Amino acid sequence: MQKYKWAITGSGWISTQMAQALQDTVHEITGIFSIDEEGAKEAADKYGIRTVYPSLESMLADSDADILYIGTPNEVHEQETVAALQAGKHVFCEKPL
Repeated sequence: MQKYKWAITGSGWISTQMAQALQDTVHEITGIFSIDEEGAKEAADKYGIRTVYPSLESMLADSDADILYIGTPNEVHEQETVAALQAGKHVFCEKPL
């Protein structure tokens, strides 16, 4: 199985469930961004995520992630998904737009 590098938006329950699920695979989580910076730091420590991004834009500019997991509140899914696609990222959005 090919190993992919993931980045996660959000540090709430659904994002941390995804982080936990990814830990049981060959994939790697390279970064996390959340408007709750403290929550992002806690998730990074708990799941071995090496980078906490200060903004979505900084995450999208980083070439280290292959796939962006959108786990933020529904009202920002479209904005984050479109921005990620425009940045050339693959996207896994946990709810429909």
